[in-house]
Amino acid sequence: MTFSALRKSRVAGTISAIKEICRSESIVSRETLVRIEAELRKLAAHPELFPADEFGISATDKIVLYRLSEDDDHKFALYYQVANAPASVPPHNHTTWACIAGISGVEENTLYDSTNGGAPIMSKKTRVSAGESISLMPDDIHSIAINGPEPFSNLHLYGLALDRLFDRVFWNEESDAWEPSSPVTNIVDRRD
Repeated sequence: MTFSALRKSRVAGTISAIKEICRSESIVSRETLVRIEAELRKLAAHPELFPADEFGISATDKIVLYRLSEDDDHKFALYYQVANAPASVPPHNHTTWACIAGISGVEENTLYDSTNGGAPIMSKKTRVSAGESISLMPDDIHSIAINGPEPFSNLHLYGLALDRLFDRVFWNEESDAWEPSSPVTNIVDRRD
């Protein structure tokens, strides 16, 4: 089996296990996401599947997303993310459920309470590094910061593909307001 075939097989196995978790429950709940996180951490425990020569980042880029898997209906979209520090993303929602599992480096996540349209109010900080994960419901708000000296990478799984999330919002500190965001489109397709 080639290395690419091994990666494809492991990714397919992970997605299959996650779909089975979702089929066994009538709705995706926080408890469902905890089970999904566990499956995603198993895949993230194999950084050798994502070598830098195939999943790298140039010195001038901040964040690169590689699409690893996505259903024909754009559900169960899995990405490998690699970032150069410092990098950050302001408070935002996803409009779909999301799970993130660390591979290398540290991603600082700040979680916010619901704001009813006002400024985000910090509720908790948490770190995602190798062996750790976080999950978010569609309306959860978080921000990320990558500051460490070592390269950062993780896996992101979304209930719906990033380029299909048309109603996302980000907090703009300068305008002191929530602003719509265009769907993410700078994605490198690596579905082997």
